[in-house]
Order: sequence, then C-alpha cells, then structure tokens
Amino acid sequence: MTDDEHDQWIERARDAVRRGMAKAQQKFGIGAPGRYELDLPTATIRFFDPEDHPRATARLQVAGSWSPTGESWMWGWANDSLPAAATQALAAVRERGERDAVPSLTAGVVASDEGDAWSLVSLAADVIQAECVYRAAGPKSHLFLLLFDLRKS
Repeated sequence: MTDDEHDQWIERARDAVRRGMAKAQQKFGIGAPGRYELDLPTATIRFFDPEDHPRATARLQVAGSWSPTGESWMWGWANDSLPAAATQALAAVRERGERDAVPSLTAGVVASDEGDAWSLVSLAADVIQAECVYRAAGPKSHLFLLLFDLRKS
C-alpha cells in the first residue's frame, strides 16, 4: 500500500466512524450524559441515561487504549489484561496490517497523539465493520471500543 493509498484509507475510515458515531448518538443517545457498564468477559456494554434507565446495549471489541501522557497507543490484542472475547476480532486488523505492510497495525504499541489514535481505531472499525466507536475516557488512558449490534435496552 502506498502512502497516498494509506492516507486515503484513513480519511474514508475516519469519515465512516464520524457517521457511525452521529447515528449512534441520534438513535441511541450514545455519548449523551449517563453512564455505561462494561462486561469484558462477555464483550458487551450497556448504556444508561442520567436517571439510570437502560438506554442501549452492544457487543464490543476493545480496539486499544491511548495514553495522553505517554503519547502511545496499545492495541487490544497486545494487552494481556483483556479477555480474549473482547479482542478476538482484532486478529483481522493485524492480518490486514501484515498483508498491506502497515506497521502501525501490526506493532503492539505505537507512538501516537490523539489524532493518530482516532486514525488507528477508525482503520480497525473499517476492517472489522464496527457500527461505531466509543471512547471511554479515563484519568490516565482512554479505552477505544468498537461497537456492534447496537440496540435499545
């Protein structure tokens, strides 16, 4: 894959993620005030509104985590603390990186700023056809989740 082809792929993937996130927000309130519950062993997430009523559920894959202080991205498949159920689909992302000689898709940890993290998760979403991306922000790192089969609770 040439650099131009790679850049075009990133732009297409990021556009698709933006559209998917907008649709998830409009249809299910994803990203609106409320809370969420992750169940990594079953690779699912539940979203709740501010009154704690169930809003939506989805299957998930943990694409990876981004550390603002370390300016690094760690792929979910490289994180030993994550259960296999939450990362198994990412094998296709790694395989695509090997096939197309894209090192950022095959290295377990990649130097990245936040924009790079969004690009990487967007490529992953494209490869495994996620409906949308959800970023779970934490005090030290942000977990990027790929969501599938989003439905009202």
